[in-house]
Amino acid sequence: MSFVLGVVFGIAFGLAIIVAFVKSENARSKQRTDLASGIAAFARRTVEDSRKIFTPEQIPFLGCFLKSAKDEVFNFSLGCIW
Repeated sequence: MSFVLGVVFGIAFGLAIIVAFVKSENARSKQRTDLASGIAAFARRTVEDSRKIFTPEQIPFLGCFLKSAKDEVFNFSLGCIW
């Protein structure tokens, strides 16, 4: 009788582990799919979309950034001249 009970519990435990593994893999797959679609949306974003999202104060002026980066390399702190 204990052998039969052990077999039944073993099969039930094994199936429970398989079901839990499948559920976790499906959840992980959904997360990866959501992340991939988000990254694809960023890849399709244009400059106009960025201007709608951010204010002009939040978008750095590239020329100013390059000049300040160059100044930092040569240890000059001349500031940013627009």
